[in-house]
Amino acid sequence: MSENGPHPEKTGDFDPISHEAPVRFTSERRGQPFALVVALGFTLLSAWALVAGIGPTASALLGLIVFGSLSASGSYSLLTGRGRNLQGLLIDQSGLSDHSTGYPIGRMTWDEVREVVPFSRSFLGYHRPGHWIGLNVTDAFLDRRSKWTRLQVWMNRKLFRMPDLLISASNLKGGRKEIMEEMQGRLTAHQLRAVAEIKELESGSES
Repeated sequence: MSENGPHPEKTGDFDPISHEAPVRFTSERRGQPFALVVALGFTLLSAWALVAGIGPTASALLGLIVFGSLSASGSYSLLTGRGRNLQGLLIDQSGLSDHSTGYPIGRMTWDEVREVVPFSRSFLGYHRPGHWIGLNVTDAFLDRRSKWTRLQVWMNRKLFRMPDLLISASNLKGGRKEIMEEMQGRLTAHQLRAVAEIKELESGSES
């Protein structure tokens, strides 16, 4: 099946597919208003802690910056309708395209993915554990992204000790296990192709 043709969809029942054919996990628009309310709540809580002098000032300021930014981007997404026509998660031979929420990761190639990891613990208690898929990415990927994305990844690595980027399987038709298997299978196949190409080049230069 060509990349420009119709894509098989995952609706909850997983069928193993060839790693040559692209597959799309469709989006379900849910959880975004709740996440926005939570982000706004933490923004107000951080502001109150900063003004009242409760707890470390640096932590309150960091919370105000992080959750304030999330609240602003979430409000913008709802007001502009960015989350209304979600395209889901497309996984193919060369990489993946995430447009499963109003704050998409976008396109990345398998060369830019270092590893796919589960992220099972809830973040600050407002997401159910077991729905997150973590992606650790290369510096090459970050070099072409915005300063905001680079800041997010830096905070995830240095402050929160979590994967660089997260995709929530709860917003996609298909469970985390199936989506991770698809990602890991494509990444492994890409890595094996890369090793085979290197060996072929080495053998060619020796002959």
